[in-house]
Amino acid sequence: MKKTFYLLSAVLCAVGMMAGCKGGGTSVELEEAGMPRELAERTPTEADSLSQKEMPEIPFYEDPILPEGPIDTTGLDTMTFIFCEIDAEFPGSEDSLNAFLHRNIHYPKDAKDKKIEGTVYLTFIIEKDGSISNIRVLRSPSDLLSQEAIRLVKAMPKWKPATQYGYAVRQQNNLPIKFFLDKIK
Repeated sequence: MKKTFYLLSAVLCAVGMMAGCKGGGTSVELEEAGMPRELAERTPTEADSLSQKEMPEIPFYEDPILPEGPIDTTGLDTMTFIFCEIDAEFPGSEDSLNAFLHRNIHYPKDAKDKKIEGTVYLTFIIEKDGSISNIRVLRSPSDLLSQEAIRLVKAMPKWKPATQYGYAVRQQNNLPIKFFLDKIK
């Protein structure tokens, strides 16, 4: 409530200054500038201005990522991160992941016959030991393609786990797997 009042006061002050440039900033001019009449006729009070004493001091950290002192690692064992200092990585690189998917993908015969294609979007957790768990389909054009995408992720080798504050942590990862008929030989 207080922040809203101060923001409103700042806006009123800016509008008053603009109207003042036109010739004095009377309530009629402020009303013409778009300010409601009851606010335009209001007189400033002590609460409208902040003194330096009332302004809170904001702490400054040399390194905003790691404040000084010991790091509290409570809960790192059970938390699942989306963003980490160092993300989980497929063994090798992203190119290795693409090569693995290309080598191991088997287009379902029924999906071929029905000419079903598209992208299956999966999400899964990379555990602290690099294993994969909690595989879920976010979006898919077909259950047949979903089953193949899940099979592919289950067949992956262990990933290099994500790290936060130097500790291995669980990380959620999203992966799109594309199925297109014209790329099948």
